Amino acid sequence: MKLALLCIAGTGVLVLGCLWMMSRISYRVGRRHVRVLLFGIPLRRIRIDQIAYASKHEPNAWAERWYNTLRISHRLLTIEKRRGLIKNICITPRHRYAFLGEIKSAVRRIDPEAEWAQVTSFEESTAIVTQANDPEPKD
Repeated sequence: MKLALLCIAGTGVLVLGCLWMMSRISYRVGRRHVRVLLFGIPLRRIRIDQIAYASKHEPNAWAERWYNTLRISHRLLTIEKRRGLIKNICITPRHRYAFLGEIKSAVRRIDPEAEWAQVTSFEESTAIVTQANDPEPKD
């Protein structure tokens, strides 16, 4: 009985520790990388020149998930890479539109021809996604 209680208590402490560690994940946009940090230590780096697209939509395929909250619905940001086995990375910055703006600025600085990074409004980005998904142009 004592061993069972110790196991349950240990599991509870482990779960709370994992949730606390998850809440300490942060994200930074640097000159060359978007970084996922835990206590300031980089866990994951995404090269800015490898970013093909970034949006607020859930990916259709497999994705790396670096969440720092349990409620992801209004904080999800998906970064799509140009290459790699898993091309999508999901993060949850506190202010996703401001962070998306930082990513777009960094991509424009590296690649001025990136069409998706020139977009400033939601309507314009929806038009670009619709054009990319539509195989033939409408007359």
